[in-house]
This record gives sequence, C-alpha cells and structure tokens, in this order.
Amino acid sequence: MADNDKLAFYVKCRPQNADLEPIVLKHHRVFIGYPAWKQGYKYDRHCARKWLLDISVSDAVWNHNGLSNELKSSYRKQITLNRWYATHVRPDHIVAVPRPAEGLCFLGKIKRRFSLVDDPEWGDEYLELRRTSGLDLEPEAEHIGDVVQCWEVEQWKPIPFPLVPRWISFHLLSRNTIGLLYPRPDGEEAQDTLLALYGGTYKPALGETADLAEIEARLMTWTSPSIFEHLVCDLLQLEQPKVRWWHVGGSGDGGVDGLAINESGTITAALQCKWMMNTTAQSIADQLLEKLNRHWCVQPSVYIAALFHEGDEDVPKNATFLRRQRIAELLLKHSSCCAFARTLGVRK
Repeated sequence: MADNDKLAFYVKCRPQNADLEPIVLKHHRVFIGYPAWKQGYKYDRHCARKWLLDISVSDAVWNHNGLSNELKSSYRKQITLNRWYATHVRPDHIVAVPRPAEGLCFLGKIKRRFSLVDDPEWGDEYLELRRTSGLDLEPEAEHIGDVVQCWEVEQWKPIPFPLVPRWISFHLLSRNTIGLLYPRPDGEEAQDTLLALYGGTYKPALGETADLAEIEARLMTWTSPSIFEHLVCDLLQLEQPKVRWWHVGGSGDGGVDGLAINESGTITAALQCKWMMNTTAQSIADQLLEKLNRHWCVQPSVYIAALFHEGDEDVPKNATFLRRQRIAELLLKHSSCCAFARTLGVRK
C-alpha cells in the first residue's frame, strides 16, 4: 500500500448510523469498527480482550482461526483491512475525519499506536449518544465493540472542507469507512499537504489569474476525476456550439465519458477522459473508434483528455489529444462563460 513514512488516511467514525464526532473531539480518539469477535465470546463490559481479538498483533501472533464462525466473509475482509492499518499507522501519521455537511474536515496527528481499550471511559457517553439519537442500544456488545479499537490523536484541527485539495477530498466522499489518501499522480504526498493544512502553512492561491502555468497548477489541485470529465465536456460544448455535448461517464460507461450529437440525432464525437493516464492515447483512440464504428456510418471525431500524463511524443493519429496545457488554454479562453473557471479564479 502506501509508503509507511508518508501515510495519510481517513476514517468516517459513523458506526451503525451514529455520529461519533462529539466523542472523537472530546477524547482525542479516532475509532474503527468491525471488532474482531472471538469464537464463543462472552461479553464483559470492562475487559474487551476477553471477547475481542487484538488486530494490532504481528502476523506471527495473529490467529484468524480464533474469529467467530458467525462472521460473514465481507466482515472478515474488513477485519483484514483494518489489521493493515492497526499494524502500519504510527505516531506522526495524519488522519482525516470528514464532515462535509458541516463544511469541515477534522485533521489530527496520531499520538500513539493502535490500541484495544479494555474499559473505555467514553462507553457510557456513546450509549447515551445512541439513546438521544433514537438508535438501538442492544445488543450492547455490538455498540461498545465499535468504540474500543482506536488511535489517540494529539489535537484535532477543523479545516474548511473546500480548502482540502480535491485530489484528496474526493477520496473522503467515498462509501468506504476507512481508506488511504494516496499521493497525487505527479508525486505530491497527501501527508505533506495535510500536515501543511494542519499546521496552518498551506495557503492556496484563490485570487484571480490569467497565468497559464498557475491555471495548470490549480487544475491539478482542485480537479477530481468526476469534475475533470464534466469540465472537458463543458469546454468542448463552448468550442462547438452547433452540437450538443453530453456527459455520460460513470460506472458501466464502457470507456466513454462524453458524447456529442447533432440536430439530426447522429453521434458526431466521443470523449474519453483520464484524470491519470497510464496508457497511450493511441490505444484509447483505437478502442473507442472500434466501438463507435459498429453503429455509425460517419466516423465520429474522438477526443482524449488527460490531466496527469507524461510523454509529449504520445500523439494519436486519429484523435484530438487534450493535454493539461491545452485544457488550461481553453479554460482561459472561455473564462467568461465557464462556471468552473470562476471557481478556480481564472479570468482574462
């Protein structure tokens, strides 16, 4: 997974419909659920080790056969994933607890390694939180089990959610309860960026600019894969007002993110976007054209757009390749009409 010296991760801290934020902030802890139930366990409120396995032990000590037979395979997979974090996260690594609905992301530096807390002082607080939220309290073991696996955090810093760069924050909006925050494709480390935010030294450029190099930098900072697809469709629409560009990207899109159609209902162009491109533009163009030529008599134009890409010699013969520099030029050209240009502060 990630470089153990540069590790940043997020945890949602929302077990079984509860929001642990008050306990997270008060006790300077970050919790992971999916407790590792022992085979034939007997619940003891004051000694979690009697009924749970410690997932932070070494591989030589870990006994997966000691897990309860009642655990489903998906639950066991999550325990395996949590074990990786429990054994790799260490002091000075940084963790994010996102709360976009509050406009915030809480950042904390890990103070101590993972611990299984036998008798958590916040146990009653959590049960009361569930009660006042109208949530189930029984079986109690299932809920206490959600707040005994944790890391202690030095201090929480609330950061305005929009100031977390989008190449990081789009991970925070996933459905996963825990996950790594990977480096940017050009090598910028998530931990370095989040530590700068945590320490108050990260100063994003928010003023207006017409400098192309700065526009490229802002595209890399504030554009997620989804935003990138929508942006390129918008720019192509502004470039080609006589056709209608539609964003169609998503799971099951078959490798096309945008389609253009004329007034007679004929597909005239297709687009594939690569936020991070690790293949050749020519291979993408060939695959897209092969699919389109099955159904349309007139060969549609093909556009390929890439935000992070290396290799200027990669020029497809049968497609238009929009690299980051060209996208920055189009964004500046259409800055008066493109809403995302306003968001990035791009203005002639």
